[in-house]
Amino acid sequence: MLFPMLRPVVLLLALTATASAGEALRFGVTTALKDPDATGHFELGPMVGVGERLGRFLGELDYAYLSFIDPDTAGGEVQRVGLNLRFDVDRSFLACTHYACTRATSFYVEAGAAERFGHWFVDPSHVAPLRSPNPEAHIGLGLEWDNQITPHRNGWQFGLRLAITPKDSYYDAACRGTTCMTSPQSQGGGTNASVFVEWMYLLGN
Repeated sequence: MLFPMLRPVVLLLALTATASAGEALRFGVTTALKDPDATGHFELGPMVGVGERLGRFLGELDYAYLSFIDPDTAGGEVQRVGLNLRFDVDRSFLACTHYACTRATSFYVEAGAAERFGHWFVDPSHVAPLRSPNPEAHIGLGLEWDNQITPHRNGWQFGLRLAITPKDSYYDAACRGTTCMTSPQSQGGGTNASVFVEWMYLLGN
């Protein structure tokens, strides 16, 4: 389910492999302001992304450990792995001399797709979401402050991510030990919307 959604990002990564571009690494933390898939749980954990930049575009593979603080999970930890495409909408230089610009800010937007793994315990007998992996599509925006010392742009990013995941086909799942069974008490359908905040340190181009 994930890969058809990621063809534009894969194409960008293929282009950057043959173009003159720089690598980028970012790492930090992410936390959920709202996540219906994790009702009653505190999502906060480390996040890391690696990618290639081509001009204003950046194609990135990212990973987040969503249950790092709250281990009340079933079937292993709750984690997210995905691909992301970021675009610098506006970039301004704050401190320039005749030789170089040493500070810059950027406003960026992004879109991508991911899959989440693992389940949260709703109560001793029920988990959410029922499926694992659970597909996700997302859009986001953010601000970046970096030093713009050529060829590097090391600095900080603060971003918001709106993630969309499918609702469970059934509302309840009864679990006994390591076995879970769905209960057709209430039909689901539609999507869940989650909001995440990201605070990241950026290294590279």
